[in-house]
Amino acid sequence: MVQLWACIEQLSTPPRVQADPNSHHEPVMNVQIRATGHYLPRRGLTGAEVEAELGLEPGSFADRNGVAHRHRADQSAGETTSQMGTWAAEDALQRANMDASDLDLIVFASAGPEQVVPDTAPFIQQKLGLGNSGITCFSVHSTCLSFLTAIDVVGSLIETGRYRQALIVSSEVSSVAMNPNDPKTYTLFGDGAAAAILTQTPPGESSRILRAHFSTFGEAAGFTQIPGCGTLRHPNIPSTTFADNTFQMDGREVLLYAMRHAPTVLDKIWPGLTQHCDDFEWIVPHQPSLVGMKALTKYFPPEKTIETLSRYGNCVSASLPLSLDHAMRDARVKRGDRCLLFGTGAGLTIAGISLVL
Repeated sequence: MVQLWACIEQLSTPPRVQADPNSHHEPVMNVQIRATGHYLPRRGLTGAEVEAELGLEPGSFADRNGVAHRHRADQSAGETTSQMGTWAAEDALQRANMDASDLDLIVFASAGPEQVVPDTAPFIQQKLGLGNSGITCFSVHSTCLSFLTAIDVVGSLIETGRYRQALIVSSEVSSVAMNPNDPKTYTLFGDGAAAAILTQTPPGESSRILRAHFSTFGEAAGFTQIPGCGTLRHPNIPSTTFADNTFQMDGREVLLYAMRHAPTVLDKIWPGLTQHCDDFEWIVPHQPSLVGMKALTKYFPPEKTIETLSRYGNCVSASLPLSLDHAMRDARVKRGDRCLLFGTGAGLTIAGISLVL
């Protein structure tokens, strides 16, 4: 990790954009995150327990990847992707003082659908008691950035008046896709679910989405993948292997690639962001890894950055909304605060959404 950090420090920084952060290339969306919710599997595992499970030396990975604790779903006990998402949704609805029937849109934003067909969103609709309601349901899938993508898409739909009150659910049972022969990834990830209710901003309140930007670099798509489970290496094809159907990541290449492009993309996310983040009270990032969180300190001060990696692990699409929910519950992030939601995802995509909570 020390050598990788040295490589990051040596990366050249492209010319920085000089711009007024209040000049927007897209209209502000008068959309509010009304409430968030979460669900964490009942079983918790320490880093030492996972290392023992794999027959590894104590501290061999937990100290390096920064994950002291994570949760693991027990699907045989009902902790499926859709059920965990439903429990997170019910938590968010309760905190918003809303009934599920008040919703007119349900979006599942995740890297891990419960099954290929049908979409997972209708399962959540059904479990919320809305199976015959006709409420619109669909999914958004941009791996770790699925929650951010959903905010951008759903926020735009609410702004146009197409929908009024929408539920976004990110739920991940990533443990089923981990390869125990790859301890770097097996010890990094955790399971969990989070949800958010998006509505039009009530009169007299300051909540709004200020900017949203996504940059995708397809040449790096092979750095993070599950080659199987689709049509290319379908489970029914005899040549498909166990490794094809498990998560594969070259974390070093992902981080170096992202950091090479970060200066340019950051200034597209918010002009001048490479120079300072004084315009934001809080940075809420996806939780990639310990070295990934450390790399963020190149631009974002730790005292402004919400960190949950040590407590939950990398929960893929659920990491960012879990972090937001966690920070709102302990009253660090409050209504009216300016926040930057930021992350990277397989593809490779670097993205950020700035908003007034």
